[in-house]
Order: sequence, then structure tokens, then C-alpha cells
Amino acid sequence: MTKKKQKKKKRKDSIDVIEGLREQLFTLNPKSLDIAPSEDLPRVWGFMMELFVSQTWINLVCIADGTVSIYFGTGGGIIGAGEHDSVRTAARECLKKSEEILENIKNFDPVHLQNEETIKFHVLTYAGIRSDEAKADEINSGNHYLSELHYYAQM
Repeated sequence: MTKKKQKKKKRKDSIDVIEGLREQLFTLNPKSLDIAPSEDLPRVWGFMMELFVSQTWINLVCIADGTVSIYFGTGGGIIGAGEHDSVRTAARECLKKSEEILENIKNFDPVHLQNEETIKFHVLTYAGIRSDEAKADEINSGNHYLSELHYYAQM
């Protein structure tokens, strides 16, 4: 197999893994995790950021119950990061920022993984999922409405 074909197969495998994880998250019912609206998170119960790095997708997932995980399109990941106070605190801030900018996120359908040049953001609410995406340079400029959310997701 040529290097070009190997690269293409690796990307497809990465998408298949991440699509499966996305489906699990997007169909998850917050009630099954005993998550309910709270004073600081009345609408938002979860968040996922997706970016393409080194020929694979990486997903950061934060859930209002303190769950924080990172998934790699290669099939690996970091599960249970939310057990660390600093990680759990940063994730909570990310969820609160999601709550704060929720009105700006107009897309009610999860954006697809086809565009590797954008960073994708999915905010899970009790009323459904809101998603948006932007090119990394737009977000890194600090002028995009998703810039702060991206910052909090990296804390």
C-alpha cells in the first residue's frame, strides 16, 4: 500500500472511531447520568470539542457530572481525567462558558467531520445539541465568538 493510501485509510479509520463515540454522546440522556439543570448550568449538561491533529481526530468531552475524557481517533484515550480537581474545575468553567455563549450557537445539527481544517464545538443541552465550527486561525485570533470557549477547553 502506498503512503498516500495508508494516510487515507488512517483518516477513514479515525473518522469511524470518532463517529462511533460521537453517536454514543449525542444519544446519551442526561437523566441516565442523574444530571439535571442547576443554578450555574440551567441549559447545558455537556460539551465536546473536536480537532484534527497529526492525521487523527481528537475529542475533548466534559459532562456536568464531572466526567472529563479525551478520545483519539486511533482508538485510545484518557478516561476519568475529571477525578483530578484541577481538571474538573477547568471542565466546569468550560461548561459555564458554553452556557454563556449558547445563544450565539445557531446550528441545531452536529457539524460533520469532513472538514479537517476546522475545530468543531458541540454543546449538549436539555433541549438538544447546538454545534458550530471555525478555522483554527479564526479561533486563535481571539476575535471569534468561540475563541473563549476554545481557551477554556484547553485549560
